[in-house]
Amino acid sequence: MYPLCVRAPGNGTPRLARNFLAPGAVAIHFVRAGTQDLETQKISAMTIPEPSRPEMWAVASPLRLRIFELLREGPATASQLARRLGESSGTTSYHLRMLAAAGVIEEDEARGTRRERWWRRLPRSLGPTDADPEGRAITARYFAMFFERDAEVRGRFLTRAVSDEWHRAAFAGNWFVALTPDQCAELAERLFSLVDEVRGRGAAEEADQTLVSISILPWVA
Repeated sequence: MYPLCVRAPGNGTPRLARNFLAPGAVAIHFVRAGTQDLETQKISAMTIPEPSRPEMWAVASPLRLRIFELLREGPATASQLARRLGESSGTTSYHLRMLAAAGVIEEDEARGTRRERWWRRLPRSLGPTDADPEGRAITARYFAMFFERDAEVRGRFLTRAVSDEWHRAAFAGNWFVALTPDQCAELAERLFSLVDEVRGRGAAEEADQTLVSISILPWVA
């Protein structure tokens, strides 16, 4: 279950959506290493609007996902995001407008000037949609993006120079565990809460960017 699948139901209790796993053996994989940040949206006790399909599709591109992630840290301009992402300001400006048109971000007019626009994230909890053909296509797209990011970070770790400190600290492990869908969702929620707690502490000055990747997947025959 991917980190963008967290949603707050109508009663205000944060829960993980749990609608697309079947009972059976499950492969659990956790890896910490790399150069990018895997987005997990912090959930408060307030009710967060359910995502629409246009919103889900709008974020379902690698660059727009990274922009959406970075805006979690606070409002930013196209130029600031471009510097962090290694893109042109024209490219980030285009994708910001796409996200704004879908309703997942908005212009922060109080910060803006005549020369530059600021953008901020709206409270959104992006989650899996119903299991109809389009819903499954949206879910598959998000899984594919996260798996591609996992592969890139693992490849960098194996083929590039790594400091002695990170060589000792980096962690990867996976285990076969028999779970029901409800048990899977419970475990995912506990892992998510732990990661979100660490993220909420703020980054130490000497901290490096890492990718914390969590997946719990059925062993499909």
